[in-house]
Amino acid sequence: FTSLYKWFCLISCVCSCMLNGLLIVIVHTRRTRIGFYRFFTLSTLLIGIFYSIAFAVAQPFWYANLGMLGFFSIAPWQRNAQLTSIAYQFWFISFVLIVLSMTCSFTYRYGILC
Repeated sequence: FTSLYKWFCLISCVCSCMLNGLLIVIVHTRRTRIGFYRFFTLSTLLIGIFYSIAFAVAQPFWYANLGMLGFFSIAPWQRNAQLTSIAYQFWFISFVLIVLSMTCSFTYRYGILC
């Protein structure tokens, strides 16, 4: 199962980078029609690429049970605690940045509507 999950992490990273790269090209070519909102779109896309790379590096495996939620790395360097810690920090930072980017995006759209 772990080798299948490792391939899943790597393939999802490659697919995410390709699709987000395509969206970056689309946003760049339609810059006048999108307007100022393109900066939120570009930041979300770049953070998404960063998240995919951090996910592929950390390769977190979630475990949930009654009253407990945990995750651990199944990456090839899982025995090196320092590399695993750094990979998890990148993964967590990118997750927080996604949440902040979405919040700013919704706030901007709500401000335009009001």
